[in-house]
Amino acid sequence: MEAMMIDTNVHPLGRDRRGFALPAAIFALVVVALLVTAGFFISGQERSIGQSTEFASQATLLAETGMNNVLAMWSPAGGGPEIGGAPLTTCDGCTGGQASLNGQWQVAISRVGDKIYFIESTGVVNQAGRLSGATRTVGTLARLLTADFAADAALTTRGDVETRGGASISGFDVNPPGAVCSGTTQDKAGVITTPGSEVTSRGNSTVEGAPRDQRRTFDPNDTFRVGELGWDDLVAMADITLPGGNINNTSPRFDADDKCDKEHNLNWGDPERIVANPDCRTYYPIIHVTGTARIQSGGRGQGILLIEGDLDLRGDFLFQGIVMVRGQVGVQGAGNRVFGSMLAANGLEIDPDLSTFVGASVVQYSSCAISNVINNLSGLTALRPVQNRAWVDLTATGF
Repeated sequence: MEAMMIDTNVHPLGRDRRGFALPAAIFALVVVALLVTAGFFISGQERSIGQSTEFASQATLLAETGMNNVLAMWSPAGGGPEIGGAPLTTCDGCTGGQASLNGQWQVAISRVGDKIYFIESTGVVNQAGRLSGATRTVGTLARLLTADFAADAALTTRGDVETRGGASISGFDVNPPGAVCSGTTQDKAGVITTPGSEVTSRGNSTVEGAPRDQRRTFDPNDTFRVGELGWDDLVAMADITLPGGNINNTSPRFDADDKCDKEHNLNWGDPERIVANPDCRTYYPIIHVTGTARIQSGGRGQGILLIEGDLDLRGDFLFQGIVMVRGQVGVQGAGNRVFGSMLAANGLEIDPDLSTFVGASVVQYSSCAISNVINNLSGLTALRPVQNRAWVDLTATGF
């Protein structure tokens, strides 16, 4: 009987596993590599999102910083931009309030109504290169708040008032020569004085207004006031202080860089606006004279004039704004012109002296001259956001 031969090289069916470990290991490595790559990608995305959020927050803070700086340091130049006109751009490229932000802000101011402004501020963070950083734009609607100056006459005083020659005191509201103002005019009384006092016009002189003259008790604490600011407050805010005596040749003055020289005590602004350099046209100083003053010799000025003693105007002097005098007022000679309002306590004696206006002098009520003073003095005006819904994020609006 023949022996059966068995092939020992034949494996049982389905149990041949040659080469399986290597593909499995490679597959596992690929999976691990994909997981690691995905982890790095997600981590990078999270980092980019976090960095973008941080830059966006910094850009928003920069934009708000620019807006707040403009609101805090607002000083309208000639009333600000015209209604519907081109916006006034300020602080182009100004560095942000915090050095760590490494960015800039720019503010554009547009006037959209009477004393209503829209402020658009853009903050740019340029950190980490050309393709990084962020830009955010915010806007706010703000109203110009101004101090109230209750000027009810061209001249408010105590005691008798007399005009002679060709002198004129007028309460009919007019704009001064060269001044630009919006709004309607409102006529006032020519003279307001205390009960029992006389207002007399002699020769070709005139006192006119709506009405010509009125009588009212004179209280210096109420009369010498601009908004909430009394006499002492205004003196403390004075830009120029002079001892009194003769004051001559007040006129616009410029420094070596052709900028308005606000340190010069005889620079009282540019009311006529005929000087080629316009830099002093919006300079309205508060001028405090600590004694009796005689102002003459073709002087020019604008702002608020505070006189502790008497005031003697003569010799072609022009002033636009508010004149407050604790003592007596005397105006004589041709060419003396005051546009705005004049207030004189006339010494506050029991029997005040006679206030005289002679020659071709003019005291002319002008709400335009008064509003220009109020609007251009930083201590008397403020730009504030409107109360409801003033702030808006303009970044995604395409403005």
